Amino acid sequence: MGGGGGGPASPLAGPGSAANAGTSGTAPESAAPSVAAAPSGSAGSCEAVLAIRQPEIKPLLTLGTGETWCTYLSNDIYDTVRNRTQNPDPGAAMVINPLAPTSGATGGPGQVGAAPSSAPASTSAVSLGLAGTPAGPRVLASLSFNPLAVGSVEQTAAFARWTRFWDVTVLVPMDPTSQNVDWAVADYVGVRTRMNLLGPGAGDVALIAAKASYEKFLEGGSEFLSDVTRSLQATEAAGGDVAACAAAIESDDARKIAGACAEKIPSLSAFLEESKAEWKRSGLLVNKKDLTTFGLDVRADFGDPTFGGGERSTSLMAGLAGGTGTERVGMNARLGAWYRYGWEQKEPLWAVDGALALSSHATVGPQRMDFSIGAEGRYAQGNPDALALYGANYLAILVGTTVPVTNGATLGIGLTVPVIGDKSPQLTLRGDILSLIPK
Repeated sequence: MGGGGGGPASPLAGPGSAANAGTSGTAPESAAPSVAAAPSGSAGSCEAVLAIRQPEIKPLLTLGTGETWCTYLSNDIYDTVRNRTQNPDPGAAMVINPLAPTSGATGGPGQVGAAPSSAPASTSAVSLGLAGTPAGPRVLASLSFNPLAVGSVEQTAAFARWTRFWDVTVLVPMDPTSQNVDWAVADYVGVRTRMNLLGPGAGDVALIAAKASYEKFLEGGSEFLSDVTRSLQATEAAGGDVAACAAAIESDDARKIAGACAEKIPSLSAFLEESKAEWKRSGLLVNKKDLTTFGLDVRADFGDPTFGGGERSTSLMAGLAGGTGTERVGMNARLGAWYRYGWEQKEPLWAVDGALALSSHATVGPQRMDFSIGAEGRYAQGNPDALALYGANYLAILVGTTVPVTNGATLGIGLTVPVIGDKSPQLTLRGDILSLIPK
């Protein structure tokens, strides 16, 4: 508290603090005429009520410039009510990973990032990609789903952990026309899954940080404290029962406040809800633990991933993927084994698969804008005909960028330029048309 008493001070009411901003030493000129008068023997002034509530501290207090006893009493009331609501829940929307990718379309047509992160999509997302292939333009749809996160949206602590752990993506062509006319429905289906083993731990840190940020935001409390001070002053000026008004405000019941106080004010719970909404509008925190990822990157392709009437096959890629960086720049890499088995040639092939990329990025609200450049390659030994048929040995430069368009939607463009091997250049346009973000 302010003044010159030297006694214990409320953390909300120091001289010049937000708690004292906008309060005055005089009561408002008008007060609600319906307020009940103070009963005989009751505390009808802020000073008297404060003396009853804080008998040891009150004698040590003196009034500073612009302060009143109602100012001190309002701080005491606010502290009492706030102590009942420890560890406020910031909600799922404020513990989401702002660095999470908006699509799981990794590998093959539809990939925009040079070396996609192993971090999963936060909840679920739908993307459409237009890829230039050897057979002409093809439209690829991808559906990314984070089952553990979707199932825990109502439980903030669990959501913070699982939204960073695992997702599954299914890739299918939207135009099922194929040069492989004997295969019905579509010439390609892909499945992707990413697992960030560091994600749950990062989620725990994100939850702690979000709670701390929310607590700090609420500590300002200046608007609510000003309302309380004004209502107490009006009740005192009207000869009302200040003690009853203070008790009503502490009850957090709007009807009791309206009946006991000379000036109606919002309940603390209503104030906290509005404060949470304002805090959310201030933007997400970037959790430093989210800047480092490490986990699994597993991909399966069935059919012709070039959409170009080439050799249909089943291919699997399983590897380790990770990344690190700062809030502005980062590096991602993966290394794994690749296996392919042709449906007609019956020729199996094994290869080493890897990628390395540098990126720069920024967050825009709950979404991410980034640019990346890197290299991707694969190396195998075996039957020269099979190597040529499957395009197993290659090195390519990839450049990509993604920008938010609207809340939950982004637009990306990627370019693949082969340096070594028989691989066609490819230009990809991708729109993440729906990314579900909790409110």
